[in-house]
Amino acid sequence: MTKLLVALLICCLTRIASAQGASGLGSLLDSVVPAAMAAERIPGAVVTVVSGGRVIFSKGYGLADRETRRPMTDSTIMRIGSISKVMTAVAVAQLADRGRVHLDSGVNRYLRDLRIRSRYRTPTTVRHLLTHTAALDEIRPGPLADGQGGVQPLRDYLRPRLVQYAPPGAATAYSTYGMALAGVIVEDVSGLPFERYLVDSIWRPLGMTRTSITVPDALRSQTATPYDVQGDSAVRAPWEWYHTTPASSVNSTARDMARFMVAQLGGRSAILSERMTREMQREQVTMHPMLPGYGLGWQQIRRANEPGVQHGGDVAGFSSLMTLIPGRRLGVFVASHREGSDLRYTVTRALLDRLVPEPDPARRPMSMHPSRDVAAQSAVRYAGHYRSNIVCHTCARPGRVSEVDIVANEDGTLSAFNGRFIEVSPRFFRSEDGSRRFGFHEDSLGRITHVTLGAWYVLERVPMTGASVDSAAIRAAVLDYVDGWYTGDAARMERALHPDLAKRIWRPDPERGANRMENQTAMTLVQGTRRGWGRQTPEPLRRREIEILEIFGNAASARARMTDWIDLMHLARVNGEWKIVNVLWEFSSAERGERAAAQAASPVARTPPQNPALRAELRAVNDSMVAAFNSGDMRAVARFYADDARIDGERGVLVQGRAAVDKYWTELRNPKSWKLDVIDVGGHADNPYQIGRSTLVTTGANGDQTSVVEFLAIWRRAPSGGLRIVVDYYRH
Repeated sequence: MTKLLVALLICCLTRIASAQGASGLGSLLDSVVPAAMAAERIPGAVVTVVSGGRVIFSKGYGLADRETRRPMTDSTIMRIGSISKVMTAVAVAQLADRGRVHLDSGVNRYLRDLRIRSRYRTPTTVRHLLTHTAALDEIRPGPLADGQGGVQPLRDYLRPRLVQYAPPGAATAYSTYGMALAGVIVEDVSGLPFERYLVDSIWRPLGMTRTSITVPDALRSQTATPYDVQGDSAVRAPWEWYHTTPASSVNSTARDMARFMVAQLGGRSAILSERMTREMQREQVTMHPMLPGYGLGWQQIRRANEPGVQHGGDVAGFSSLMTLIPGRRLGVFVASHREGSDLRYTVTRALLDRLVPEPDPARRPMSMHPSRDVAAQSAVRYAGHYRSNIVCHTCARPGRVSEVDIVANEDGTLSAFNGRFIEVSPRFFRSEDGSRRFGFHEDSLGRITHVTLGAWYVLERVPMTGASVDSAAIRAAVLDYVDGWYTGDAARMERALHPDLAKRIWRPDPERGANRMENQTAMTLVQGTRRGWGRQTPEPLRRREIEILEIFGNAASARARMTDWIDLMHLARVNGEWKIVNVLWEFSSAERGERAAAQAASPVARTPPQNPALRAELRAVNDSMVAAFNSGDMRAVARFYADDARIDGERGVLVQGRAAVDKYWTELRNPKSWKLDVIDVGGHADNPYQIGRSTLVTTGANGDQTSVVEFLAIWRRAPSGGLRIVVDYYRH
């Protein structure tokens, strides 16, 4: 009796919590969905939420067809793309539930006239197909047909494409052909055409009357028109047809998908036993034990430390996403126009934040290693080039897929995916802010073979060739620039830069009432790094996001997003090495509030913003120094330098100390005129810096000789209150 009362109490509390969580969904979604549609120029979208076995929200937004102004509703038929794979997996699981298929038996046992001809000892099982571990290659051309009339019979299309490139079970690789072959098993075991089986055994028992592969003529007027986006406008997209029907081609409505989700969340249903429903949702395989993997047809997710399942779909003109949190009997379906749209993720995330909130935000992770040296030794093991394994391995030209270089840093972190990551447990890394993660997979010989971000997102380690070698070298150069600046390592900064580099920003000039172009040189950056200006950014706020935008021959472009600014870079291959030659930069205003708060609590010395009074003071000092020079009083010029001053030029001129400075200026031959242009002034009032341009005219053997140099001067305030030059770097 006590157990029964507890169960009833839990049930009641769950219903109350669901009702309370659902009460604000309308206002939440009426805000989030239109904003996301506007951001991506999406004509129409639909959202359905189920909880506790019933629909708690279902609504269409915008238009299903722009020409007729037909509104989007939860009864509008839309394409769900690869969510079709989940329905195919349910069909196979249903046959297994009835004892007609055994998941761990070889697939050839159930195929009438198709065969997987494997050169590996391990047989390919039905479970391999449903968990995307069958290692069937992505043979090209792909599954898109040339119109409805060009769709081939499924088994004819698959027959030359059942090629294995690795032993089954070795790794997860999202596979259209594997799930399409599962559809052939459904046909061969049941004796029915694939769509006929889905109608009789899944859709009709669940009341999904508007779900189909081929939309009936009577329902075509209630089908959404496909739209993608070009520029700022939505444009009509083609209705795509696929040879791989079981993996790609189902059409449905939000209302029908609600029925499907309820059946997956209720334990025993009209189509599956509770045991098989749980088996489908249970994690079957993973590429790292701390990251979600695959169920049967379902991609695993984790939300608020609870397991969940998910699958998305993309076809021309449509995007969709279905998410279930079985422990809460919660399901969310979002669909919209525009293939590849982010709207589905934005809306699903907003709903889960409301209904299944995550615990406290991620904290900065701690390394598993006892020292930086040990961490650095471990990091080297993972460095390399990785590419998506959803690729044709046996094709002469595999095609373009996602690729990433993972770089081992001297401090033991890894640079990848526009961030730096710390190893917090074996083969498992978290980003420095704790918000992102990935893991590495090793084979039976202990070799690192893959990196995974979870579920379908898996990249395989491959040798560096061609552009991938350049990509690694370019990223290394940009990292030298970024980390050299932050750590005060002038050698790394200098290694990254071409000597003729120009770094520019276009910014307002309050004194002139107009904009001006400010320039920095390689020398400016190197010496600023040596002075430790980058170390003023507290370590927890050092942002490092690097993206290579393009590589073309000996030229490349990249973007580095740092804490206070964004640098857009041009690089060139110089004598076989990639060097940064141009940088256009701008302040990153979004970071200023966070940075200011951190700096207020930081003991590190800080550089105040531009100081007009300091700029005016330095300009006046420069004018006095130039006047002394132009009057011919070289000893007066020398007195503007501190006793321990240093003059350093790129041509080997090195003057150190009072006597040397005096000698340098007094021995300058044939002075005629000198002009100093002050480009930038900053730093502390008692120790400022000055960037400028110097134009010196002297009398040469054959007439006037003009030399122009760029310089960086570091000043120190003397006990008398005046400013004196400590270091004067220049280059022609």
